[in-house]
Amino acid sequence: METILSRALTIKFNGLLDKELSEWMENNTIFDTNPELKQLVINMAMGKPGIAQRIYGLIQEEPELEKTFTDLIHNLTTGNKRFFAHDALKKLYKYGILEAFLDGRIGYCVNNNMQEK
Repeated sequence: METILSRALTIKFNGLLDKELSEWMENNTIFDTNPELKQLVINMAMGKPGIAQRIYGLIQEEPELEKTFTDLIHNLTTGNKRFFAHDALKKLYKYGILEAFLDGRIGYCVNNNMQEK
């Protein structure tokens, strides 16, 4: 293993800017019908189109996830249904995207001057 690592070349790729990721998503018709979800996914992806593609793929396989995301965004903004938020967050955990969602939500709130949320 050390022999392989000693001969490996690490290439780091910079993440895309939000505008570039948005353009990539438009070119690939990803989340083109739900701009609110598209913005959340841009924040969640943090410049990595693979994450956006993975979330899109999960939603294609499980269409109710789109409603879960959208309802969760609204619920976290209003704070009305705490049990719903808990169940929705558990569902995101089940699909392995909870951490990305939380990062995206924090990014969204910071970008929109919603630090108190």
